[in-house]
Amino acid sequence: VAPLERAQTGNVYPWHCDQWGHLNVQNYALWFAEAAAHALHRCGLGPSRLAELGATPFPRRQRVWYRKEFRLGEVAVTDAATIAGTGGPTVLARMREAISGAPATDCVMEMALHDAATLAPRDWPDLPSGLAAEGSLGEAAGLLGPWPVELPAGRLPGMRESLRGVVNTWDCDQHGTATTKRYFNAFSDAGLALMTGLQLDPKVLLEAGLSSAALEYRVIYDRRMRAGDAFVMFTGMTAAEGRKTWRFVHVMEDAATGAPIARTDVVGVFIDAKARRAVPPPDWVRSRTDGIRID
Repeated sequence: VAPLERAQTGNVYPWHCDQWGHLNVQNYALWFAEAAAHALHRCGLGPSRLAELGATPFPRRQRVWYRKEFRLGEVAVTDAATIAGTGGPTVLARMREAISGAPATDCVMEMALHDAATLAPRDWPDLPSGLAAEGSLGEAAGLLGPWPVELPAGRLPGMRESLRGVVNTWDCDQHGTATTKRYFNAFSDAGLALMTGLQLDPKVLLEAGLSSAALEYRVIYDRRMRAGDAFVMFTGMTAAEGRKTWRFVHVMEDAATGAPIARTDVVGVFIDAKARRAVPPPDWVRSRTDGIRID
């Protein structure tokens, strides 16, 4: 079995793009989820087999590195492989430009299996075929290493409410549970809503010649959501990992019980809107974000 095989192709349309004019993180998540479905299908876990098992796969943890922006009209190709991991398979997916083949975005998903009716954890069946050996992945194997930071177990002191939302039927998969796209959509909206409240909305930044983009998302999914579930997001900013970067920590909670649903650490960067290169945030931007620092 080839280590990484084509698993998804996507065209960037206007409705895929965010306020900065590039592919929004929720649509990267969608395409990686589709690639994971193809990778698991090659291992014998296609829709018919999952229906026989009464089971549904979903990431336990997900990490995404954004190397390059995709913009309107571009075409992305995602290659993926399934690797045997502790506690279940891991899907490694790499997105590239269709024409040049230049690498653009990488994703690692540590997969879990749930009962399709109750969402209770299930043991993985034997995967009869299609598993790639970690040693065959070459330099891509380096993406499977340990996480650089530990995410908080729940809401931290100083975090602000940044978003409230509900899961709708169009946010869900064939099992009636929210897709990873819905989680990433909420994370992205929470960051935008919080920055807008600090008068750092896209209009203000663009007038100053700035935009922003995510460099990395690290997500832990604590619980899956169904249509009708309501959630609340709490967000804070932590110490940047470099002079040009910023970090958000989001904690998504069940609006009724307060139980954690998902947690993410987002590393982002400010960009010169004309030159399209990373720049340090100006002092006036830093001063406006001081009130949401949690470190």
